[in-house]
Amino acid sequence: MAPTSADPSLSSPEPVPPPEAASPGQGFRAPVVEAVRITTTTDVAVTLTRADDFAPWSGPVRYTAEPFTVTGRPHKGYVRERNVLGSGRSFDLNGDGDTRDRFAAGCDAEAFALGKALRLEPVMSGPAVARRYAYGQGEQSRLASLGERGVSAMLYLPCSDDEVSLGWSPQPMELREVPGPALMVLAFGNPSLPPSLPADGVRREPSASNLAEQRFEASVFEAVGEGPLWYAVSGAMVQIDPDAKEQTIRVFFEGDVEAVQIAVNEGRDGVDRARTYVSTQVVGAR
Repeated sequence: MAPTSADPSLSSPEPVPPPEAASPGQGFRAPVVEAVRITTTTDVAVTLTRADDFAPWSGPVRYTAEPFTVTGRPHKGYVRERNVLGSGRSFDLNGDGDTRDRFAAGCDAEAFALGKALRLEPVMSGPAVARRYAYGQGEQSRLASLGERGVSAMLYLPCSDDEVSLGWSPQPMELREVPGPALMVLAFGNPSLPPSLPADGVRREPSASNLAEQRFEASVFEAVGEGPLWYAVSGAMVQIDPDAKEQTIRVFFEGDVEAVQIAVNEGRDGVDRARTYVSTQVVGAR
């Protein structure tokens, strides 16, 4: 007797999903990035293709939304409020209502000590191509404040005598969480005409619903080229569709955009955030 279509031996086997990658980034091929300016709008298109052998990490991604990032060096062993780390800007670091104070500062092993009240452990580790972030929790948090009224701060990389990179916030540092994996897209521009991300500035091809996106803005100080520069930054964390074999995430920024940076971010149990495929592109001449 010939078997029928109802014969269990003829049923198609359930597809076996690929195993979760041992390392972040193995679930994707290298993204393709394009940044094009059309009049006052910069269109950033990032095409992501899933790898065949591994699934990306799907846990939540934790990240900070600090309003200021300052990279510089203490002046003769001190940080002065009137010119924090050589940035040319004043911050009321201890919350006493003025910007006249100064604090002894320097490295304590990999940590950064500011006065007697603040010691910051680095949140970042690993090579730039596969950076990991650990923010700590509770009493072990690596986000700390300078006294009860002072700024909240965070040390990015292990402390160095040459320079130190800190995140600052007048209010307690905001630690956010977005479903992973997530694409980080940053636009760097001139503070006099800062980049911004409109409400409808994130689009997906193919379209997808119920995927998260979170926006933030920051001011970033860096010593670049012949002199130090301040940048205005507009950014977003955009959840990547975990089921799509190929997808394009497009982010449209208004205002001045000099350069864009993207990175794939993944999280899982025990890993707050892992960042791979960092790509920085200068936007074409105006």
